[in-house]
Amino acid sequence: MQTAAFPPAPNAVAAGPASLEFYGHAMTYLLVMTLLGWINLFLSPESFWSLWPLLGWGLGLFRHGVKTFWPPLKQSLRNHMSAHELARFGPF
Repeated sequence: MQTAAFPPAPNAVAAGPASLEFYGHAMTYLLVMTLLGWINLFLSPESFWSLWPLLGWGLGLFRHGVKTFWPPLKQSLRNHMSAHELARFGPF
């Protein structure tokens, strides 16, 4: 028995490479932060300077994850902003 072949949804096709990019970003983050943590521990244990790159890059990684895995949030924000602009300037 054959089933009808449906083309994949555009969002599903776009989500594949985007999630792979995120996972690559996350792996790089983990490797670099581990290396920086070890360098900090052995070379200057009196100050925890590796916290700053951990927080800064972690915020960027979090934003990348939100952008990749929660597109409805991004879409609803876009719709909200569009509605606000239309209310402000009126229809064209």
